[in-house]
Amino acid sequence: ILVERDAIGGTCVNRGCVPKKMLSYGAGWASILSTCLSHTGGKEDWRDAIVRVNAEVARLNASYKQRLNESGVEIWHGEAHFNERGDIVVGSEVIRAGKTLIATGASPLALPVPGGELVSSSDDVFTWQTVPGSIVVIGGGYIAVEMASILSRYGVKVDLLVREDRLLQKFDHDIAASLAEALTAKGVRIHFQTKVTMVSQSNGATEVCYTQENNPGRTQTVRAQAALAAIG
Repeated sequence: ILVERDAIGGTCVNRGCVPKKMLSYGAGWASILSTCLSHTGGKEDWRDAIVRVNAEVARLNASYKQRLNESGVEIWHGEAHFNERGDIVVGSEVIRAGKTLIATGASPLALPVPGGELVSSSDDVFTWQTVPGSIVVIGGGYIAVEMASILSRYGVKVDLLVREDRLLQKFDHDIAASLAEALTAKGVRIHFQTKVTMVSQSNGATEVCYTQENNPGRTQTVRAQAALAAIG
């Protein structure tokens, strides 16, 4: 028995590798096409890209279900927990099994500052029907870099707030430096050694307040139509 409260396939299939790679490929073409279409006043359509991504994810979901069914796996949709006897409870049903494997994955961290609830996560991006004209991406890891890259190539003005003194702290220095150069060339404004202190909204814009390590007593603000946190 496989108990799943969300879509079959986990993060990689539904909110990770697969849809992000598709959006990244699409963003590459969007960047090229936007140069051509700019002469006619048009632009590449994010809405169309999301429709295609969701269609591929749905196909994969169906394929996973078919393979599980063919293998004799019974799928239960719901949220599971253990009762006091160690049995598994799903809704009103109780399952007793000799062995239990817990493989629940993880969820994006919420931004732990006042106004953090105003900030989107990378999961939310795949539900967007349109992209904002500008966005503040908070984080310096691979998800933050991916999102900054994808959104900038779809024409979004991106500010990237990074806590460390470089991108991809746990990756190769040369790769991180090359990525920083590539993002900057695409118009992404990277702010290093930042600490976000507050998020607020006013007049239809999101304001992200932060300090920098070299001047911790001075609070700076960047305004955009939206903000996204990719902090782990």
